[in-house]
Amino acid sequence: MMGVRSPTGERAVRSRVRGAIRQPVLHFLVLGAVLYAADRGLASRAEDAVGGAEPTPIQISAAQVTDLRRAWIDRMRRPPRPEELVQQIQMAADEEMLFREALALGLNRRDPIVRRRLIRNMRLLTEDPNRKDDDLFREALALGMDRSDVVARRRLVQKIRFLASEAAHTREPSTAELQEALARHAVRFLEPERVRLSHVYLGRDRRKEALEADASQLLAKLRRDSIPPRRAHEHGDPFLLQHHLPPRSEQELTRSFGPRFAHDVMRVEPGSWSGPMASSYGLHLVWVYERTPRKPRSFESVRGEVRQALQAAREQEALDAMLTKLRRRYDVQVENLPGRARVSNPPLGDASVVR
Repeated sequence: MMGVRSPTGERAVRSRVRGAIRQPVLHFLVLGAVLYAADRGLASRAEDAVGGAEPTPIQISAAQVTDLRRAWIDRMRRPPRPEELVQQIQMAADEEMLFREALALGLNRRDPIVRRRLIRNMRLLTEDPNRKDDDLFREALALGMDRSDVVARRRLVQKIRFLASEAAHTREPSTAELQEALARHAVRFLEPERVRLSHVYLGRDRRKEALEADASQLLAKLRRDSIPPRRAHEHGDPFLLQHHLPPRSEQELTRSFGPRFAHDVMRVEPGSWSGPMASSYGLHLVWVYERTPRKPRSFESVRGEVRQALQAAREQEALDAMLTKLRRRYDVQVENLPGRARVSNPPLGDASVVR
């Protein structure tokens, strides 16, 4: 039978509860739970927002197309092909769609980074140093600064991408799923090819203009006199790193000597002197002893890598699914798209390319 709690006992219980509430650890746990629930709620609403009211069309102006083309030329050092320009336009349209969804969810009002950014901007504009942050933030929103500030816009697009990809983390991949993913992409997780080598170094600073001629003469001497690889470095210049390397992959060689040297060494046939090969330091004459081919790694040794790759693939699938829905909703209108870029069925979802 349940007993009746005495007033003294109730006071003791209340005292213990008040004491627990004052504990910082409990505050942290409660705050964490609230933030997690808020994020999960936003992720769910991000899915719902895609099906909202019919949005206004997205206008890609002729000036924006020109800017996209110039940015491509600056990056690639050549003009974009028609399909490449259309792809850049698609990416710009996608970003605008995601930005609008972030605004629809009210992320511009909730995100602390956006808030700090806009308040900082307003502090630079106001003459009153005593104005409250809340007032400055409301004024920034009223001025549309959350839409015009590049950093705020980038943050909101990043946030909506993160929320869209949250669906990938609702369930931990099982061992069977990881093993299946490894079987599908076995080549990706192979142990890399490695080479074991010795080299003779000739320094650029020491040899100066004679560097290439000295390297060619020394290579001929090594071959003619059959100088053993383990002693050959005595005929070159001092070197801070090793002259005799254990098996190294191309990636490991790149970290030590640079990409050009690593690329050349991985294509050398074992058992003879090769070179000269340029590195970040100078020239090298190389003897490759043996080549270890690529081979499978055990499941346990790659489990973490496979899990990370699978989660990344799921995140991308979730984002792609959201973008697919958005592209069905938004009409994308592009002004003055070059004639050669008017390909049939451009990769803009159901959007129309006009004018």
